[in-house]
Amino acid sequence: MYFQHFLEADRLSAVVAALEVISTEALDGLEIAAGIVGAKRKVVGIELNKPDAIEAMRKAAEGKGIEVRALKTKYPQGGERQMIEALTGRQVVSGKLPMDAGCVVINVSTAAALVGESAANLQSWLLMLGGFDIVFATAGWLSFDFLLEE
Repeated sequence: MYFQHFLEADRLSAVVAALEVISTEALDGLEIAAGIVGAKRKVVGIELNKPDAIEAMRKAAEGKGIEVRALKTKYPQGGERQMIEALTGRQVVSGKLPMDAGCVVINVSTAAALVGESAANLQSWLLMLGGFDIVFATAGWLSFDFLLEE
């Protein structure tokens, strides 16, 4: 029994450590995304049934001007429209985008991917994509007639 308890405690401490790392990376990514879109307010929502994640995220958010809110656990809560309503009280009208309600939603893994090794490669990818856009736009302009309608 003692051995099993030790393994569970060890596994729990590893999970908490991983949560702290991912929380820091996710919040750094959130700040990057917020800077890109010019967001004035940054809010993270986590359901109440994930207390370790809430604690880790709050710890990582200290002093960053990011609000971490615990949300009632209910289904569906994880969709962007549901998150927007739960965190801001705003509703995204059918057929509209979250940006139309003045909100941008980014998930934890996407936010975390904006920092770290993948972000170091981002500039070279953007340059390559920009180069392809220029090549294809020029080839299209030289090869096809374009019709502009008023």
